[in-house]
Amino acid sequence: MKNNIDYKHCLTFILLVSIFLYLLMLTELFSYLDMLSEIQNYKINCFKNLQNNFNLKNIIIFGLLFPLCMILFYFFIIVPKKSLLTGFIVMVVWCLNWDICLFSCFDKAAPYFLLLLYDFIVVAGGSVLISQYLLYNYYDILKNYTLLIFIIFLFSFYLFCYACYKYNPDLSNIKGVALF
Repeated sequence: MKNNIDYKHCLTFILLVSIFLYLLMLTELFSYLDMLSEIQNYKINCFKNLQNNFNLKNIIIFGLLFPLCMILFYFFIIVPKKSLLTGFIVMVVWCLNWDICLFSCFDKAAPYFLLLLYDFIVVAGGSVLISQYLLYNYYDILKNYTLLIFIIFLFSFYLFCYACYKYNPDLSNIKGVALF
């Protein structure tokens, strides 16, 4: 049996989704972090927790879990060439779970309903919709620029991390590493 997996196609999709996700998350980042800070009753720091331990869970979630989820998305939506609407709906429902948990578990999240709506429709759904459209229609061009797409991904990732750092730049007194 011949292996028909086009790894470059999969990598291009994951990189495109990540680029658009990071750039769209920048549009809501400070409002979202303000919401999380209000829910938790302290100004959130993306890199350390209240016990001054380096918070590794964010890196694990966005570094390992997100690509794994996008690989699953790739094989169930992109490979069978499902419609843009199907990809949009699947991603919106997927991310809706996270935002519904925030909304339903914390009373203080209720005033942020529109922000949560923006998060799962525009940020999550929009990033997949744009990426899926580009992959379906322009992959023949994009496959020649995978290295450039990777460099843009690194730039968007570091831009996002820098914005997270600027929200609360206190990295002093880090005592250790907290896995979760």
